[in-house]
Amino acid sequence: MGSSMKIHLAGYFILLTIILLVVGSIDVYSCYGGPQDSVAIEVVLNKPGIVYDLDRLRSAEGVVWVGGDTYVYRSHVNSSILVIVFLDSIRYPNSEPKYLAIRVQPSIVYRNISYIEYRSNLEFKNLHINPSNIPDTARSMGWKVISYSYNPMGSKKGGTFGGSLERVIDNATIRIDFKGAYMDQGVYLTVFIDIRGNITNRVNETIHSLIREIIGHHVEIKYSGGLTTSTIMEPSVEPDKVVEALIYELEWLSSIGVVNGLSWSDIVEIRSIAKPGTAGWNGRIVYANNRWIQHYEAVRYIGGVVTAGGCRDIGRLLENLKLPGEPPNATVVSNVLYNTNMYNMLLSITIAAVSTIILWVFMRIKGF
Repeated sequence: MGSSMKIHLAGYFILLTIILLVVGSIDVYSCYGGPQDSVAIEVVLNKPGIVYDLDRLRSAEGVVWVGGDTYVYRSHVNSSILVIVFLDSIRYPNSEPKYLAIRVQPSIVYRNISYIEYRSNLEFKNLHINPSNIPDTARSMGWKVISYSYNPMGSKKGGTFGGSLERVIDNATIRIDFKGAYMDQGVYLTVFIDIRGNITNRVNETIHSLIREIIGHHVEIKYSGGLTTSTIMEPSVEPDKVVEALIYELEWLSSIGVVNGLSWSDIVEIRSIAKPGTAGWNGRIVYANNRWIQHYEAVRYIGGVVTAGGCRDIGRLLENLKLPGEPPNATVVSNVLYNTNMYNMLLSITIAAVSTIILWVFMRIKGF
């Protein structure tokens, strides 16, 4: 085999490995509520077969009980990230069972920013439309569906609905929040449009096309706004650290016997969708249709409800709470799960093995 061919194959192997590494690697209401949802991650362990034992957590040094079935401690990954372990419910049509939930809550920093923003509110009555078609219609037109919900008990006639859509056009971020209800004379619908950036012709036409497709006719849209200054909330640590904290704590809680039945594949799947903001009643991660997804997506499979209902403010929950400065210690009783280092090692081994096999097949095909 010539040297140039060796170089070519080495480059191919490196590129293949990089590709495999890449492949491997809404306003929501929290059970605790508040704007802190935008920086937190929350998962409800409702998968059949997963059980819990809070007595083991209660006896761990460094864990603080804050009332009911709620416990708080500092994350082993970063002491500025709090871990909240509690029992959370999922509303099915005829029941509301509780499951163990884990929430990682980083401390918050505030930053002042200036930007261009325009807003508009639209209201429609007596529409003869099917609101459940809105998500699919929006997707077919290039919009990202942030959330969609339907509450059959929301009105006497036929329930309420709501959701959020987003799209970026000409560097402007467009967010559309909508909600409505089934009434005797038809559908009542309100639409809230928020544009971060300039309203170009393409931005204007993109919005008009969607509204026209949803309601069936053209409407005039008037905007107000301009240069805006506001304060935004951000986690005090990098977003990846918040994800790392969730994964580590799930593994740690499993290792000390608080959580049983959570598999390594569950951890990998949860990790793939976890990011700051996947928290709150609508945004939290739950198990439905044989996979881990956000709650607003799960309602179509479980017949659940997307709502805030009966939640507490995490700010008030943690107010004046005195926590030890260090994360808790407890006796490891199980090694069923791999820790983060083991996960990374196994991932590297798997990638290397797959890369070698593909390279071997490639060389056989080329006759080397």
